[in-house]
Order: sequence, then structure tokens, then C-alpha cells
Amino acid sequence: MQYFEVDQAEFDRLYDQYKSGRYHFVVEETFFDPEAHAQFLKLIEAEAAEFVTRRNEAGQAVTQEERRLLQAWRESQQSNSDDPAAADGVIEGGVEVVAPMTSSVWKIKVKEGDVVKDGDVLVILEAMKMEIREHALSVWDRG
Repeated sequence: MQYFEVDQAEFDRLYDQYKSGRYHFVVEETFFDPEAHAQFLKLIEAEAAEFVTRRNEAGQAVTQEERRLLQAWRESQQSNSDDPAAADGVIEGGVEVVAPMTSSVWKIKVKEGDVVKDGDVLVILEAMKMEIREHALSVWDRG
């Protein structure tokens, strides 16, 4: 399997084709030599081990930063406990968005002050390696 670099617009175009069943994969017959592959893995063994070590160290650093941010958020929530709106996550002037399933916010496609129109992608959620695009809907379309 080979991957190639594309910009965000090209990725979105190809991904929309894929989701609608219109994407055509390029398939080429080839020969896989397990012995040559095993030799290659042996050749890069030290480099792969170093990569794994560095990846694990980076993961631990991210986990520590997430714990620090979570603690700061919890402290912020406790200091705002007198404000009933802050307690339930309501933001004055905001619009409630309900995710279709438990997910994480992966990409926010708009920023404060942007003018959006019906159908614009507002946010992309991620759940179990799936991307869930949340689109702007007209007031009468909400349900």
C-alpha cells in the first residue's frame, strides 16, 4: 500500500468521492518476497527500535501535558462553580450542538466571527478512526 501527500482541499474531495462510492482505487499487481522483507526488517532493526523509544517518550510527554491541562480545567471549573451557566457548559449566545455519538473534536473548521451558511462544515469529530462532519443547518432544519 502506498500513500501520497495531498492538501486539505484534495483530501476532502477524494474523501467525499470515497464516502459516496465514486473513488476508484489504483490497484497494481506486484510480488511480495517474504524473505527479502525479513532481511529489510533486520537491516532497519536498530532504527525501528529508536523510533519506538522516541514515540513512547513523546506519548508520555503528551500524557503528562494532558493531565496538567485537565487539572487546570478542573480547577477552573471549581472556581466558576458559583456561575450556574458555567456548571452545565452553556455559553451565552452559543448554539448547542449534539454529537451523533461519543467522539472527540478533531478539527474545528470555523472561528469566532466567521459567517457560515447552510451546509458548511463547522467541526469534524473523530470516533474509532471515523470522521464525522457536523454541518451548519438552517434553524428550521434542526431536529
